[in-house]
Amino acid sequence: SNSKTITITPTSDLAAGTKYYLTIKADKFANEDNVLLAKQSISFTTEKDGEEGGAAAGDDEKEDGDGLTVTFSPKSGETKVETDEIIVISFSEKVYNNAGKTVTASYVEDMLEKWIPEADDEIRRKTQQYVNKN
Repeated sequence: SNSKTITITPTSDLAAGTKYYLTIKADKFANEDNVLLAKQSISFTTEKDGEEGGAAAGDDEKEDGDGLTVTFSPKSGETKVETDEIIVISFSEKVYNNAGKTVTASYVEDMLEKWIPEADDEIRRKTQQYVNKN
């Protein structure tokens, strides 16, 4: 089994008015031809208390030099992201870990380089990762 979509669901709301960063470490995912994905990063900011959320989350498509495309939702630079937002990472084709094996939730946790500066462990404890097999 393999995956094209990773869903990251915080187990509690994200902090309001906070800028979050998400980085996929370099060489952690590969397609079936063993082309490794380069480092990918996004950032987004949650809505402030009492602020209306923005439009529905968009996509932020980033392409590796070898044609493997990664799409993030919410998109990089988006503001007023709802504090209960689910983060979705979608790949243009099925991906495997860098050893050519099935991607697991524990592997996804290892590939998340950071969420927010100086609070990485706290955010990781509040996060669940789901690997969708589609």
